[in-house]
Amino acid sequence: MPRVALLSLVLLGCLTSCAHDKYARGKYTRGYGDAGQFIIQRAVEYCGISAPTNALLDIGGKWRFSELEDDVLVILEQDRYPAVEALLRCAFGEPSFGPEDTIDGHQLEGYRLTSSGGGIMLTSNDDNTEVLVIRPRKRVK
Repeated sequence: MPRVALLSLVLLGCLTSCAHDKYARGKYTRGYGDAGQFIIQRAVEYCGISAPTNALLDIGGKWRFSELEDDVLVILEQDRYPAVEALLRCAFGEPSFGPEDTIDGHQLEGYRLTSSGGGIMLTSNDDNTEVLVIRPRKRVK
């Protein structure tokens, strides 16, 4: 019986470790330099829009990103929310919605950049500031 218990613990540890890697370390790439330029560049690339790239606020600090098929999630330090908000307003004007308080007491706002769903969502939580740059949705014929 002790061998079965030990084997079960080892298997559980492997499965937990693999799941953690898949959704945390394995999917994120450490960002370097100005996170603001990265966010603006992805919005321009994904949505086919123009945006100012000079004289925008430099957003330093630690950040990481995960690029998926339809979007990119940029995670910054929690105290970067005001800087990211100022950057987005300078580049794209007033948000399409928000800022609104979420039920857990944080902020949420969004920028619609295309008529087919491309845009940016900015939110905060207890640990991070998160920016989701969303590609426009493809039309199905």
